[in-house]
Amino acid sequence: MKKIISGLFACLAMCVLASGASAEVYRWVDPATGKTVYSDKPPPGTVKGVVRSGSSRPAEEKKEDSKLSFEMQEAARKFPVLLYSAPDSEFSNEARALLSKRGIPFRENVIQTEDEVKAMKNLTGDTTIPTLYVGRQSVRGFNAEEFNRILDLAGYPKDKKQAEEKSGEGS
Repeated sequence: MKKIISGLFACLAMCVLASGASAEVYRWVDPATGKTVYSDKPPPGTVKGVVRSGSSRPAEEKKEDSKLSFEMQEAARKFPVLLYSAPDSEFSNEARALLSKRGIPFRENVIQTEDEVKAMKNLTGDTTIPTLYVGRQSVRGFNAEEFNRILDLAGYPKDKKQAEEKSGEGS
Protein backbone atom coordinates (compact mmCIF):
# COMPACT_ATOMS: atom_id res chain seq x y z
CA MET A 1 0.00 0.00 0.00
CA LYS A 2 2.86 2.35 0.90
CA LYS A 3 4.45 1.67 -2.49
CA ILE A 4 1.23 2.63 -4.29
CA ILE A 5 0.88 5.87 -2.33
CA SER A 6 4.56 6.80 -2.78
CA GLY A 7 4.22 5.97 -6.49
CA LEU A 8 1.19 8.24 -6.80
CA PHE A 9 3.03 11.06 -5.03
CA ALA A 10 6.03 10.61 -7.32
CA CYS A 11 3.74 10.70 -10.37
CA LEU A 12 1.95 13.80 -9.05
CA ALA A 13 5.28 15.53 -8.35
CA MET A 14 6.50 14.80 -11.87
CA CYS A 15 3.27 16.19 -13.37
CA VAL A 16 3.59 19.38 -11.33
CA LEU A 17 7.24 19.80 -12.31
CA ALA A 18 6.51 19.10 -15.98
CA SER A 19 3.70 21.65 -16.11
CA GLY A 20 5.94 24.32 -14.57
CA ALA A 21 8.75 23.50 -16.96
CA SER A 22 6.80 24.41 -20.06
CA ALA A 23 7.86 27.92 -21.02
CA GLU A 24 6.40 30.24 -23.59
CA VAL A 25 8.20 30.41 -26.90
CA TYR A 26 8.60 33.73 -28.69
CA ARG A 27 9.13 34.12 -32.43
CA TRP A 28 10.27 37.30 -34.17
CA VAL A 29 12.40 38.52 -37.05
CA ASP A 30 15.73 40.01 -35.96
CA PRO A 31 15.92 43.45 -37.63
CA ALA A 32 19.73 43.29 -37.81
CA THR A 33 19.98 39.95 -39.62
CA GLY A 34 16.50 39.42 -41.06
CA LYS A 35 16.46 35.89 -39.60
CA THR A 36 13.58 34.37 -37.67
CA VAL A 37 14.47 33.91 -33.99
CA TYR A 38 12.84 31.43 -31.59
CA SER A 39 13.49 31.93 -27.88
CA ASP A 40 12.04 31.29 -24.46
CA LYS A 41 12.92 34.87 -23.55
CA PRO A 42 11.02 37.90 -24.91
CA PRO A 43 12.86 39.94 -27.55
CA PRO A 44 14.15 43.48 -26.99
CA GLY A 45 11.35 46.03 -26.67
CA THR A 46 11.99 47.59 -30.09
CA VAL A 47 11.16 44.41 -32.03
CA LYS A 48 7.73 44.40 -33.74
CA GLY A 49 5.60 41.44 -34.79
CA VAL A 50 6.46 39.16 -31.85
CA VAL A 51 4.40 35.96 -31.84
CA ARG A 52 4.05 33.94 -28.63
CA SER A 53 3.62 30.16 -28.56
CA GLY A 54 0.14 28.89 -29.28
CA SER A 55 -0.65 31.84 -31.51
CA SER A 56 -0.10 32.93 -35.06
CA ARG A 57 -0.81 36.60 -34.30
CA PRO A 58 1.57 39.20 -32.90
CA ALA A 59 1.25 39.91 -29.15
CA GLU A 60 0.48 43.60 -29.71
CA GLU A 61 -2.60 42.63 -31.76
CA LYS A 62 -3.88 40.52 -28.86
CA LYS A 63 -3.74 43.53 -26.50
CA GLU A 64 -6.02 45.43 -28.90
CA ASP A 65 -8.52 42.54 -28.90
CA SER A 66 -9.54 43.26 -25.31
CA LYS A 67 -11.17 46.52 -26.50
CA LEU A 68 -13.37 44.70 -29.02
CA SER A 69 -16.76 43.07 -28.59
CA PHE A 70 -16.89 39.31 -28.27
CA GLU A 71 -18.45 39.02 -31.74
CA MET A 72 -15.62 41.06 -33.27
CA GLN A 73 -12.97 39.03 -31.45
CA GLU A 74 -14.51 35.78 -32.71
CA ALA A 75 -14.78 37.03 -36.30
CA ALA A 76 -11.18 38.29 -36.20
CA ARG A 77 -9.95 34.98 -34.78
CA LYS A 78 -11.82 32.83 -37.31
CA PHE A 79 -11.53 35.11 -40.35
CA PRO A 80 -8.56 37.48 -40.08
CA VAL A 81 -8.64 40.44 -42.47
CA LEU A 82 -5.68 41.29 -44.71
CA LEU A 83 -5.64 44.20 -47.14
CA TYR A 84 -3.13 44.44 -49.98
CA SER A 85 -2.90 48.11 -50.91
CA ALA A 86 -0.80 50.81 -52.54
CA PRO A 87 0.26 54.01 -50.74
CA ASP A 88 -1.19 56.60 -53.16
CA SER A 89 -4.17 54.68 -54.50
CA GLU A 90 -7.64 56.23 -54.23
CA PHE A 91 -9.21 52.76 -54.17
CA SER A 92 -6.82 51.63 -51.41
CA ASN A 93 -7.76 54.72 -49.40
CA GLU A 94 -11.47 53.90 -49.84
CA ALA A 95 -10.85 50.30 -48.76
CA ARG A 96 -8.99 51.46 -45.63
CA ALA A 97 -11.77 53.95 -44.85
CA LEU A 98 -14.46 51.26 -45.16
CA LEU A 99 -12.59 48.92 -42.79
CA SER A 100 -11.94 51.75 -40.33
CA LYS A 101 -15.56 52.94 -40.44
CA ARG A 102 -16.70 49.45 -39.48
CA GLY A 103 -13.96 49.19 -36.81
CA ILE A 104 -12.50 46.07 -38.44
CA PRO A 105 -9.06 45.04 -37.12
CA PHE A 106 -6.92 44.32 -40.17
CA ARG A 107 -3.36 43.80 -41.31
CA GLU A 108 -2.21 45.73 -44.32
CA ASN A 109 0.50 44.90 -46.81
CA VAL A 110 1.38 48.10 -48.64
CA ILE A 111 2.86 47.15 -52.02
CA GLN A 112 5.55 49.65 -53.06
CA THR A 113 8.44 47.87 -54.74
CA GLU A 114 8.74 45.49 -57.67
CA ASP A 115 9.87 42.75 -55.27
CA GLU A 116 6.70 43.25 -53.21
CA VAL A 117 4.61 43.02 -56.39
CA LYS A 118 6.32 39.71 -57.23
CA ALA A 119 5.81 38.41 -53.70
CA MET A 120 2.12 39.35 -53.84
CA LYS A 121 1.78 37.58 -57.20
CA ASN A 122 3.41 34.45 -55.73
CA LEU A 123 1.13 34.48 -52.67
CA THR A 124 -2.18 35.46 -54.23
CA GLY A 125 -1.79 34.65 -57.92
CA ASP A 126 -2.70 38.23 -58.81
CA THR A 127 -1.51 41.82 -58.41
CA THR A 128 -4.83 43.65 -58.24
CA ILE A 129 -4.77 46.53 -55.75
CA PRO A 130 -6.57 46.66 -53.43
CA THR A 131 -7.24 43.03 -52.60
CA LEU A 132 -9.10 42.14 -49.42
CA TYR A 133 -8.76 38.75 -47.77
CA VAL A 134 -11.27 37.75 -45.09
CA GLY A 135 -10.11 34.35 -43.95
CA ARG A 136 -9.61 32.42 -47.20
CA GLN A 137 -12.12 34.45 -49.22
CA SER A 138 -10.97 37.42 -51.26
CA VAL A 139 -12.26 40.40 -53.19
CA ARG A 140 -10.02 41.89 -55.87
CA GLY A 141 -10.39 45.59 -56.61
CA PHE A 142 -12.45 47.96 -54.48
CA ASN A 143 -16.17 47.29 -54.46
CA ALA A 144 -17.88 48.51 -51.28
CA GLU A 145 -20.83 46.13 -51.68
CA GLU A 146 -18.56 43.11 -52.08
CA PHE A 147 -16.29 44.20 -49.20
CA ASN A 148 -19.32 44.57 -46.91
CA ARG A 149 -20.83 41.28 -48.10
CA ILE A 150 -17.70 39.26 -47.34
CA LEU A 151 -17.26 40.98 -43.94
CA ASP A 152 -20.92 40.37 -43.07
CA LEU A 153 -20.63 36.68 -43.98
CA ALA A 154 -17.63 36.38 -41.65
CA GLY A 155 -19.69 37.82 -38.79
CA TYR A 156 -18.05 41.21 -38.46
CA PRO A 157 -20.25 43.96 -36.95
CA LYS A 158 -21.64 46.49 -39.43
CA ASP A 159 -20.32 49.59 -37.66
CA LYS A 160 -17.60 50.75 -35.29
CA LYS A 161 -20.00 51.26 -32.36
CA GLN A 162 -21.08 47.59 -32.49
CA ALA A 163 -17.43 46.52 -32.87
CA GLU A 164 -16.41 48.25 -29.65
CA GLU A 165 -19.41 47.32 -27.50
CA LYS A 166 -18.55 44.72 -24.92
CA SER A 167 -20.88 41.76 -24.52
CA GLY A 168 -23.35 42.50 -21.76
CA GLU A 169 -22.73 46.29 -21.71
CA GLY A 170 -25.70 48.56 -21.90
CA SER A 171 -28.13 45.81 -20.83
